[in-house]
Amino acid sequence: MSLNTFTTNLGCITDFGLRFRPDAPALLQDGLELTYRQLDERINRVANGLAAAGIQRQERVLVLWENDIRFIETVLGTIRAGAVAVPINPALTIEKHRLHLQDSEAKAILASRGVAANAAALAADDSVIFAAAVDGKSHGLADYEAWLAGCAAQRPEIINAPDDLAWLPYTSGSTGKPKGVKIAHQMLLRDAQLAVHASYIDSGDRVIVSAPLFHMNAAAVGLLPVLYAGGSAYVLPKFDAAAVLRGIEERRCTFTVGVPAMYKLMLAEKQELSRDFSTMRLICCGSAPMPPSLIGRLAEVFPRVSFVEGYGLTECGPIATLNPLVGPRRTGSIGRPLPGFEVKVVGDGDVEQPPGEAGEIWLRNSTCTTLGYINRPDQDAKRLKPGGWFATGDLAMQDDDGWLYFRGRADDMMNVGGENVYPVEVEAVLARHPLVHDVAVVPVPHETKGEVPVAFVVLEKEASLAEDQLKQFFLQNGPAYAHPR
Repeated sequence: MSLNTFTTNLGCITDFGLRFRPDAPALLQDGLELTYRQLDERINRVANGLAAAGIQRQERVLVLWENDIRFIETVLGTIRAGAVAVPINPALTIEKHRLHLQDSEAKAILASRGVAANAAALAADDSVIFAAAVDGKSHGLADYEAWLAGCAAQRPEIINAPDDLAWLPYTSGSTGKPKGVKIAHQMLLRDAQLAVHASYIDSGDRVIVSAPLFHMNAAAVGLLPVLYAGGSAYVLPKFDAAAVLRGIEERRCTFTVGVPAMYKLMLAEKQELSRDFSTMRLICCGSAPMPPSLIGRLAEVFPRVSFVEGYGLTECGPIATLNPLVGPRRTGSIGRPLPGFEVKVVGDGDVEQPPGEAGEIWLRNSTCTTLGYINRPDQDAKRLKPGGWFATGDLAMQDDDGWLYFRGRADDMMNVGGENVYPVEVEAVLARHPLVHDVAVVPVPHETKGEVPVAFVVLEKEASLAEDQLKQFFLQNGPAYAHPR
């Protein structure tokens, strides 16, 4: 085992656990468990099998898999072979799968039983030279487990550069049209290292993963850091609030990753909230701001938990800023840049904004920034700025000490009678009301103001609150021009 591959090839991210804890569990799901030794062998078999099928360095492999520990071995095996993993939402239609196949120019397909029929249809494309699926024989494909058993188990020779392409996730962003984001080995390796250090993740940690693994939130914030540290991951087939709460207790999980909506649904499972959650020490939240009211309710259920809030995106990071786990913290902030990251808040004309003024977040990191978008020169021109800066399309305000406060997507900002109003700011004020369970704010046209915010509010169960009372609450706690109509 070469230490060099651990630090340069993302497919070898499990090497710390393999060397020091080979017989400890790396991956668990109901009915199946893989130690680091077993996982390493299966990753090697995937890598050797793809090479034997004719897949060359930097060629793409489409991965169609629901949440399953075999998703992990297929992705890491592809990457260990020097090829590029293209994980796609398995629930998409065959037309969408074909679009991703053609856009990525994938040469091979690895699929679960549930997507075997789609994989067989895609394999008819002249560009595909190999395809395997669970129960693949019934669809005219190689059977995944039989194929794997016939592949060599020893580690293949690994030749790659740290800035070689490793992972090609697709993100729709704000345009709705999928964009393939080119991610290098060094980007996800360095970000996993930063996450481990910032959250004090070690070999004793176990993450429970229920969000889709083809998304960077689950993969880069939960899965990769814990594997880098030699810990373990308990993988659920999908998000089910009650199943997550049961899994935390039964599998003695120490942290979880998710989005605010998931945590709200967990709190709604009243009959499950009396379980033993004493092992839980971290709740990580991404993709949307965590309202202070939600943090307060979670703290009652998980009294020993620290909340990790930060900011990042598939193209940069994916974790770029963090409100630290220990030391100084600022409520409502997405933190300060992690080591190696620079940030500036940019206004019209690409002019840097002074503290206290909102603008677009620009990030710079020579290691943790995308190589660009596949077949999208328009997006490259829009996002990749001179000097190595990446324009995120997200808005924030920075205070005098460099702490950042998220304001939402640039596309979401509304102009209310000449004042810039951000839905997330209006939502944050309304969410502080003790009777408000959830809230979403959208802009609507207005004859004199141009646009005004309208709030959709869900009250706590059996609560009673008049519309005017909530409006007055906002006027007492937020700027008058931003009050919801």
